[in-house]
Amino acid sequence: MIHNILRYGRYLLALLPFIFFVYRNWKANLKKPERSRQFLMPLLALIYCLLIFRYLNKINDLLTAFIYAIPHLLTRLSTWIAGLFDGKIAAVAKVISRLADFVTRLLARLKIVFILFFAENTLFLLAHIWIKRIVLQFLKRICKPGQVLHDKVAGLFYEEDPDTHNWYIKKHFGQARTLLKSAYFGTTAITIVAGLAAVALYRANG
Repeated sequence: MIHNILRYGRYLLALLPFIFFVYRNWKANLKKPERSRQFLMPLLALIYCLLIFRYLNKINDLLTAFIYAIPHLLTRLSTWIAGLFDGKIAAVAKVISRLADFVTRLLARLKIVFILFFAENTLFLLAHIWIKRIVLQFLKRICKPGQVLHDKVAGLFYEEDPDTHNWYIKKHFGQARTLLKSAYFGTTAITIVAGLAAVALYRANG
């Protein structure tokens, strides 16, 4: 019992980066007065997810190859450093060599599926945040109130405040915003629980 608790505790710790980036992804949205300009983000996010699903196997293969290449890369780096400055920084090379040995032993103990499970979700989310920030800055500049694209499309969900001239979500969509926010964090929780269950089933059958 204690062993299982400790195991799932380690899994939850490994998921902390993913949980952190889920929060950062939410905070990456534009401020409320400018949020009407990001009306294209749901479509772009959908395209991003479809591309991930389409090329997931290839991404898995690339990441697997990279992970198994880490010890070799560290060993080559250690050899290169050892030859610098007539061996005066040989201590650094020795540390890197030991790190390569440690990673080799670690990969022998861990199954690659566990590494990919915890690493891929975090990397995909981190890449999405990076792309999202770039796209939002682009949309912020080209989708300004008063322009046809903004007023026609964003105007379906947002309306202009006559006092501040900022665009805010229409009042009758207020509950939808709360629902979407709850769905965002709710599906995150479900994803974590389902992921942990999948890991448990894999270990039980593996």
